[in-house]
Amino acid sequence: MTRQETTAANYRTLPQLPRADVTLLWHSDFYDGPISGLALWRGERLWFQMIEENEEHEAWYRRFALVRLSEQQLRDEVWWHELFRQHVGTHTDYDRAEGDPGTVQSGAQHDRFYAPYAQREPLDLSQNEVLGWFEM
Repeated sequence: MTRQETTAANYRTLPQLPRADVTLLWHSDFYDGPISGLALWRGERLWFQMIEENEEHEAWYRRFALVRLSEQQLRDEVWWHELFRQHVGTHTDYDRAEGDPGTVQSGAQHDRFYAPYAQREPLDLSQNEVLGWFEM
């Protein structure tokens, strides 16, 4: 199933992947928790993208699709993330030691990432394969 075909109504036809098998590497979008970014599953770096959220306090969850990137898309995401790390910070990385909040560069440097990023063509995952989903 492609990302374009994957909806909140039908993603459950794909395999649910145990959360313990998915390692988040970094998030690219965040609002009260990660929304998208790069993850590792079975040795492959994959994009994760929120596809459903239940906001009820007692039963809160987010469900994420794991999406296979093309080689070029993966190279691009790694490149943009490295630029982010250099000019904004490492605080979005998940491979830091426990208790390490990561670094945040001075605000004067942030525009060195955000100015070119604003000109970037948005990541189009519509034709990418969705391998399954997991819940957090």
